[in-house]
Amino acid sequence: MVEWGDIPVFLALARHGTTGRAAKALGCSQPTVVRRIAALEDQIGLNLFTRGATGFVLTKEGNALLEPARNAEAAMRDVADVADSLKSEDTGRIIFTLLDQFDAFLMPVLRAHRDRWPEVQVQLITSYRRFDLSRGEADLALRAGVSFDGGNVLVRDMPIASWGVYGSRKLAEEDRLPRSPEELANHAIAGGEGNLALLPSFHWLEQRAGPNGFALRCNSFAAIRSVIVDGIAISNLPCVVGERDAELVRCFPPDRSLDVPLYLAARRDALRRPAVRDLFEAIDKHLKVNAAILSGSGD
Repeated sequence: MVEWGDIPVFLALARHGTTGRAAKALGCSQPTVVRRIAALEDQIGLNLFTRGATGFVLTKEGNALLEPARNAEAAMRDVADVADSLKSEDTGRIIFTLLDQFDAFLMPVLRAHRDRWPEVQVQLITSYRRFDLSRGEADLALRAGVSFDGGNVLVRDMPIASWGVYGSRKLAEEDRLPRSPEELANHAIAGGEGNLALLPSFHWLEQRAGPNGFALRCNSFAAIRSVIVDGIAISNLPCVVGERDAELVRCFPPDRSLDVPLYLAARRDALRRPAVRDLFEAIDKHLKVNAAILSGSGD
């Protein structure tokens, strides 16, 4: 019977070639490495290494055991990860980062998750910063435009997110909304400020505004919505915001050049927690079921 503790020693000597370097990598003494390798060879009845001028070299039998040993090492890491996750102080908290235009859209999902997992706290972080899930900065993330890096991250492609030009319900009833991008120059237009000003959708809008440019600028979607609803100006909004608002009317079909890919991601070790997996799957389903809202293609 192979002792599990001998597998890391076998792999360390195979990787580093000398008992001294293997001992340093393992954080133990050189005699310990020699003793554990001898014990392993005795247990399985095989010679795993030959000693040459430059160090230890795997035999044919040692090479044959190399891949199974690597798999066993990975399985041992998985066991440790699960154990760490289960005993973590944060098992009762899920950190979910997303863009602020999606928070209201996802409230039904979060409410239902709360009903199923009343003891779990979901911490919402609305931010344009790209959180590094692989380093544990968040458990779940919804991101637009750029996907995620890191081997410890599961990523799913979501439906396309689009932008639309919206006016107030009152202007629509008076037939005073622009009917094409070319007509925008004849209307007061609200632009973005701060982070919003950096978005391609507001560059697109500014190019189509009148000779005097934007009538005013706003640094949040909430402020832009208020300006539109009050009839002060017309502006761009993500379709996920505009399509669900009874006070807003989209002026014309979205410009597909402004479509942005969406990505839903989760840290793989966090997904071992049932409450995290449940929320991840619920968000995935909600986004896909409501793809027409995200893309502004519901009419």
